[in-house]
Amino acid sequence: MTQSASHNPSPGTGRRLRVLQVLFSLNLGGIETWLVQLLQHLDRDAIDMHVLLHTDERGQYGDALQAMGVPVHFGPPPSHAPGYARRFAHLLREHGPYDAVHCHTAYWSGQVLRLAHRHGVPCRVVHSRNDYSHDNARAGVPQRLYRQWMMRRIHRHATLELAITGQAGRTFYGEGWADDPRARVVPSAIALEPFRQPVDRAALRRSLGLAETAIVVGHVGRFVAQKNHALIVEAFAALASREPGAVLLLVGDGPLRGAVEAAVRRHGLDDRVRLLGRRADVVELLRGVFDVLLFPSLFEGQGRVVIEAQAAGLAVVMSEAVPAETRVVASLVERLTLDAPAAQWAEAAARCGRRGAAVDAGAALARVEASDFNMARSAERLAAIYGEAARGE
Repeated sequence: MTQSASHNPSPGTGRRLRVLQVLFSLNLGGIETWLVQLLQHLDRDAIDMHVLLHTDERGQYGDALQAMGVPVHFGPPPSHAPGYARRFAHLLREHGPYDAVHCHTAYWSGQVLRLAHRHGVPCRVVHSRNDYSHDNARAGVPQRLYRQWMMRRIHRHATLELAITGQAGRTFYGEGWADDPRARVVPSAIALEPFRQPVDRAALRRSLGLAETAIVVGHVGRFVAQKNHALIVEAFAALASREPGAVLLLVGDGPLRGAVEAAVRRHGLDDRVRLLGRRADVVELLRGVFDVLLFPSLFEGQGRVVIEAQAAGLAVVMSEAVPAETRVVASLVERLTLDAPAAQWAEAAARCGRRGAAVDAGAALARVEASDFNMARSAERLAAIYGEAARGE
């Protein structure tokens, strides 16, 4: 047994569990937001959480973790494989031992878990956070070989194989994943406290120069092919032609931003579409600015903002590629096929935007609170999972 493992007291003795979360960065994003909210809800007297990043940048959430007293460690990117193994071993010697290592790094998790196993970490967790079917179908031979190699390591070294939805689990681990005793669905839950704060819709709209009566269609997500911004712009163009006051707000950034801007110009919508970039006030936008969330993703592991929208009592028009289990408040969510014409998406968005919330916002929030997407409940469950796995139960 290694030095890290030999100094690891037996879990269940009343001491704090020590958990290392492994992810690529702390920039604004679904995984990163989930982690910050998890840390806010965990019993920190019971769990001592550390974070390992695959970058030397603190990211937008770095200050938040520092304020919570969470140690953040910086490692080399996966492309530096030999150096990565040395740095990981050094991290465990200097800052361990850890009871659990929890990976959010897709296929690279195979290497992380292998190293964690080698150094005696008893609980080794991998968490699938996307639908990998499209990406795998387009992968070339070198990528497929790499993924097969890493998946063998994951299946060999993981003690728990988590996924945010069944679809995220099947497309990452394989079709028989749900039958594996290590399999668990642990959604990307959301913190509900921000949804209980007062919100001034009129003031929020004024701050963005929006008329109170305007139909505001919104989207939140990275500017990547998965999010299908081309259909969003095309559908809004159809809607705007019959709703003169309608506005489209796009929250996020990414490599396809230029292509989205070009599509907006091509449709002559420069004065009707606003690209807001990355925002830290997404909950406020959902609650006080948007009339409908348009979410025609080509594929999704879950779609965290879809849950947030329902917690806000906001209508959602989403593709059938978004996992069905995200439809928590059924009366708020309309699903369309991806081959539905843009005009049909436009009609659904206009209809939902005009009618407003189909249920009382408080009732909608109560339904999300009672679901597995409630971060308070999810944090308790995850803490129990760490403890049970670390004790070998």
